[in-house]
Amino acid sequence: MNRSGLAVVLLGIGVIGGSARAQTSVEQLVGPGVRLMVDRDVVSGHVNGGAYAVQVESGNAHGRGPLGAIDLRLRKLAQGYGVDGTWNGEPVTFVVTADSIRGSADRPVSDQDRSVERCRYDVETVHGRAAWSGREDCLEVTRPVRFDFRPRSSTSLDDERTAVMLIAYLVAPPVYTPRR
Repeated sequence: MNRSGLAVVLLGIGVIGGSARAQTSVEQLVGPGVRLMVDRDVVSGHVNGGAYAVQVESGNAHGRGPLGAIDLRLRKLAQGYGVDGTWNGEPVTFVVTADSIRGSADRPVSDQDRSVERCRYDVETVHGRAAWSGREDCLEVTRPVRFDFRPRSSTSLDDERTAVMLIAYLVAPPVYTPRR
């Protein structure tokens, strides 16, 4: 079993639109098995085949994931946000700043097994680059987590909507791929 069929997943996050006349821009996170977007205050899309629709409002986010309710409290901190609540009906706790995302979540073991595993996440920016690198620890197995902002844009992890989008990616159950 692995995440999106790869030990290391590289994602691109970018802004579409944003011309001088445009009223809104759409941020997207795309990669193997991942297509999420932020349009105005809604995070929507798919991760590993599961559909997400989350309304982000000042101080909270609520909606539905493929396995249950999403109900988050977003607390503004001196730097970034504290995020607590439920994702797919399971508890999550994160601190998201401009240069890191750290926290823990209970998530299904796989898209085929609904047993819950406790995972810890520790991801930081790679100094001087738009790249992010870190790890995910689930059931005493550590896997690398990597993603890039492409093109390098004003997208920032200390934005509530971008934070919710990345939590959707991190906490999605991995896809089980049987060995042949």
